[in-house]
Amino acid sequence: MGDRGVSFWTAFVRVLCFCSMAALSVPAQAYILPGEQVVALMTENFSALKSLVIIQSREMLRDKDQVQGRVCKERIWLQSPDLFAWEWIGGPGGEGEQDNPVVREVVPNRAFRQLVMANTEEAILNLLSAMGINPESVGYTRLEGLVAYRIGEMGPQDPVLVIDKARFLPLLLRYRVISPAGPLMVAVRFHDYRDIDGAWYPSEVTYVCGDREERFSVLDMEANVPIHQPLSKMTLKWDYRPLGHGDADEEAESRRLREVIQILRDKYR
Repeated sequence: MGDRGVSFWTAFVRVLCFCSMAALSVPAQAYILPGEQVVALMTENFSALKSLVIIQSREMLRDKDQVQGRVCKERIWLQSPDLFAWEWIGGPGGEGEQDNPVVREVVPNRAFRQLVMANTEEAILNLLSAMGINPESVGYTRLEGLVAYRIGEMGPQDPVLVIDKARFLPLLLRYRVISPAGPLMVAVRFHDYRDIDGAWYPSEVTYVCGDREERFSVLDMEANVPIHQPLSKMTLKWDYRPLGHGDADEEAESRRLREVIQILRDKYR
């Protein structure tokens, strides 16, 4: 009887210990912040970035022709919440290298940059919804060893936003853009965050769309400086405008108009 009693209590204690360990481990994993709160904490990291002027290199890692290693430089102006301008500076040989093949490449969609500028929680949630990301679907995931929040569905090709759980910095954004050929998926990886004016900004971005993969690396950056450049709105529409060609055509047309105006002024003085 004594041996049976000891066996019973031994088994009971083991079951009790197992249940206690399970009870202690479950709550830490079970509670997940709502998507709205995760986004709010993320936006706080960029609230100080009202404007940015970035000079970056742009390297072609892969495209449909398997041409790699092409590099150019461009300047980007960004103004919160969703305005931008850009200009092509030159190729690896320096400014003015107009024959560089990258000039003929298409401009990437820039809507992803709204996530890493000063913005409101509501505006980012609306942007995510427009990108095809469901803000109500939230869970944990891992990306390159980091525990992260996943906002969006779990499929490997579903639109999703992955945010570092410890720092609330975006790590991966996959979203849909509207193109003449129909919806396309864009995947953006944010790397190597650095402090600038008390905020964080990714010094390197990997951009993938279809057969194209590019890497943008920050060479120089200024925050919260006045921007006098004409700005355009970042949208989810992608018109495949060749890099440099669209702006060159607009500048040529603007120059012709200025010349006509000057001729008319001279004529009627």
